[in-house]
Amino acid sequence: MSGFRVVAQRAPMRDGSGAQAHACDLQNVVRDALDHVARLAEARRGVAAAPADVVACAEALRDRDPAVARAVVRRLRARGLSDERIQIDCLAEAARHLGRLWERDEMPFWEVTLATSRIHGLLRELRADVASGEVRASGVRYALFAPVPGEDHVLGSMMAADVFRRAGWRIDLELDIDAATLLEILERRQPPVVGLSASGERPARILSDLVARIRTVAPGACVAVGGNVVAACPAQAAASGADLLVEDVHEAMSRLAQEADVRTGR
Repeated sequence: MSGFRVVAQRAPMRDGSGAQAHACDLQNVVRDALDHVARLAEARRGVAAAPADVVACAEALRDRDPAVARAVVRRLRARGLSDERIQIDCLAEAARHLGRLWERDEMPFWEVTLATSRIHGLLRELRADVASGEVRASGVRYALFAPVPGEDHVLGSMMAADVFRRAGWRIDLELDIDAATLLEILERRQPPVVGLSASGERPARILSDLVARIRTVAPGACVAVGGNVVAACPAQAAASGADLLVEDVHEAMSRLAQEADVRTGR
């Protein structure tokens, strides 16, 4: 789910064509999805990020050498910044900064693509640490997160999944799958919480149908919808039939924890 503040219960995108639509998608990658993720919540206690750290990340993300961005992350860790602060306070803020440069035509298309690729790579490396047991992995609570099929913006879902994992949740993150596959997975795993992410008109158009189908295959699940769709397409989001509309992950986490406990009989 791409950045989440709880805004409603029992909830029901700007689109273009051709090159314009593709440019809008890329802009959303570095602005819409990460704009909300950057406001996930206050990072955990510890060393805080400085404005210079954001600048360093932004410059590294634009560098042709992938080792530059990894070196910046290593230096931030050595200073005592947690992975969550690096992820949210540095990488996401750097991505927002690069998005603003692009909007002002101060950053070319190829650099946007490069920066997005760098972020994906860094998230994979940070996630490897989560999987290796660096954080609490009690598995007490379980959720499945996925972008709405057809959604191109997955960074928010990836970051949100990592935040929940660091809080001790077991999270299944399903990316790049169609609706039929997602429904098959949900029917087999029966998660108590399903988090869907959407950021534009195209995924918003299938949201209501998808939630209804989820109710059929996983009737016991709490369905939460997050991402830019909540702010950009409030009517469609509210009509989706979801249990929660969320924008801030840490506020949502307590509500989803309650839902998970109720639905698993804890």
